[in-house]
Amino acid sequence: MVVGALGLNRMPDVFTRLHAASVSDTLGVSLVLIGLMLIAGFTLVTAKLVFLVLFLAFV
Repeated sequence: MVVGALGLNRMPDVFTRLHAASVSDTLGVSLVLIGLMLIAGFTLVTAKLVFLVLFLAFV
């Protein structure tokens, strides 16, 4: 959160500010999905959540 807020204040134009904000959002969503994987245990739901985390990381 701090890095995203710092990027919003220090970046020169709109597009780099959007990029700084989206990086922290992606990290937050990834951490929530990893937490859900820990809660769900080893099930089919976990496999779907792994797919979502990989999708966020590489796309």
